[in-house]
Amino acid sequence: METETATAEGGPSQQVPVLHSRPFMPLAYPCLQRKKRVLNDNVHGHFTLSDCCFGFIDTEAFQRLRRLHQLGKANVVYPTATHSRAEHSFGVALLGRKFSKKLLKLEGEEDVPRLSKIVELGGLLHDVGHGPFSHVFENMVLPKLNLDFDWTHEDMSLKIIDWMVDTYNIDLTNYGLKASDLGLIKSLIAGTKPSPEMTSEPSYLWDLVANHRDSLDVDKFDYLQRDSKQCHVNLTADFGRLPYFMKVFDNKVCYDLKEEKQVFNVFQDRARMHSTVYQHRRVKAAELMVSDALAAVSPELDLLERIQNPFDYITLDDGIERECFKMDPAKPNVLRAQKIMRDLEARKLYKLAKEVVVPIDVTKMPSWKGPTAEDITPYQSTDGLVNLVPNDIRVAITHIHYGQGGDNPMRHVCFYGSENDIESYSYTRSAREQEMYTLPYGELRVGVYAADPSPSHQRAASDAFQGWLTENSPPRIE
Repeated sequence: METETATAEGGPSQQVPVLHSRPFMPLAYPCLQRKKRVLNDNVHGHFTLSDCCFGFIDTEAFQRLRRLHQLGKANVVYPTATHSRAEHSFGVALLGRKFSKKLLKLEGEEDVPRLSKIVELGGLLHDVGHGPFSHVFENMVLPKLNLDFDWTHEDMSLKIIDWMVDTYNIDLTNYGLKASDLGLIKSLIAGTKPSPEMTSEPSYLWDLVANHRDSLDVDKFDYLQRDSKQCHVNLTADFGRLPYFMKVFDNKVCYDLKEEKQVFNVFQDRARMHSTVYQHRRVKAAELMVSDALAAVSPELDLLERIQNPFDYITLDDGIERECFKMDPAKPNVLRAQKIMRDLEARKLYKLAKEVVVPIDVTKMPSWKGPTAEDITPYQSTDGLVNLVPNDIRVAITHIHYGQGGDNPMRHVCFYGSENDIESYSYTRSAREQEMYTLPYGELRVGVYAADPSPSHQRAASDAFQGWLTENSPPRIE
């Protein structure tokens, strides 16, 4: 790793790494005497964060989140969907601190300031491992690279946090925390509750940042409000009301049973946002184009190397889109990527030729298998007008559900009854549930897109997909 000598103001000389021939200055000392910062947020209004947060915020690794769109290429359809991962992270940190303080005080915990800071930092740093265009990078670009190792943005977040602490000399003990609390922060992000033998901290705190039990956490509470506001999509849940009806029973975060409709509204809003925004057909088309372009020039971008260590990874942001235009167009793969990006800017998007909806229960059957481009093209018409090859079409398989696959999400939520209840109980199938909640809790959409937006290619792709469906129609549920 290349280094050079730098001197922090009032501090000693030290060796600092050089990022792609661009030196950056790590914090020599945490900012203990900083004036209070007040953030003005379009969702939560004015608020402050704890000093420990700014030890991480004032780093190049975190500031990169300002250059990552929260919703990938959704701004192709929703022009105001340009908010960043940084804004979302600030909101999650705020909610994490507020919710944890409320619950810790209700439970009579003594170390409330320290424990609430742990949750606050977990919320702040939970997304530092996201790549360019957020979920597009992990779910659509990297699968095209045929990685021979597992990679998730959650794992990269944990690596970056360790790297930030070492590189920027962040000492948690300067903020009223323990050095061992770094492990707790990382486990909150991973959503893995440590065993009672490993920590004596309240286990219900692990329901707040990444709740794998019922998926109701501060991450969801922030992104649903923020994304819907930016896209001007009306939601039904009252996110300001629910926190007043949260309690802890059996070391789990529970909700007042009288708020069951509000809880269910959260799950419905999640499905609504996926159907309306996240999986919108033109958003999906734009994301398919971005993933094709980045995958085409991945050797020139050194993606395989850069995703394996935080030092190189933090140089990746949405600006990678412009890097394609700086490459030598004499290379066929570069020329192809540049054409795709120019078509995207001119809104010459891939066109959805045909889409079918498959009940999510069907996808769990061993006999069902989603199609690939190679499966579909043999079923094209023989009229000779268009000769489709697999590269002419893209298959997008998207899941729309309520947060628990195809299951009823209410069964995973714990509720409490009257003020005198001392135990939580899971939502059970009752006459009331049969009347109100007998819904399909998920579906799978299989869409075939024509890379050439001409009507002839759209028609040929649609006919080929219809031919495949005729012989490979999903089985019916009896």
